[in-house]
Amino acid sequence: MTRLATCCAIMLLASGCYRRSDPGAEGEAARQETIALPQVSSADTSELQRQVQDIFDEYCVRCHGRSGGLSLKRGEAFKNLINVTSKGYSPKLRIVPGKPEESVLYHKLIGSKGYGRRMPARGGLPDAKVALIKKWIESLGRQN
Repeated sequence: MTRLATCCAIMLLASGCYRRSDPGAEGEAARQETIALPQVSSADTSELQRQVQDIFDEYCVRCHGRSGGLSLKRGEAFKNLINVTSKGYSPKLRIVPGKPEESVLYHKLIGSKGYGRRMPARGGLPDAKVALIKKWIESLGRQN
């Protein structure tokens, strides 16, 4: 085993990310790996939230900020999104922390079938901004 592989194995064992399904069994088939997601500090999440709110301000508040429905204005967006049932796609949640593929918002941004028109209606977001929102949703499930 190379030195790097040995170090990685020791780190996995020490962190509890590797376990045997049957401690007495031998061989690759008897092992089960569990990889833990990295923790995201509240400072990292706060920075992602700031960047996401900037996207909402630039692309979304024009329609989702004036009247009833979903407000994405600063100070309102996150409480209106995270773990909140979608009015148009009930019982699905607008954002499921850590799970963009289960979040209505993410499906609206990528234009998934069954979720109506892609948002924003003026032509969608640039891919990099969608990727940032996806990363933020993922980070919500890994906060310490």
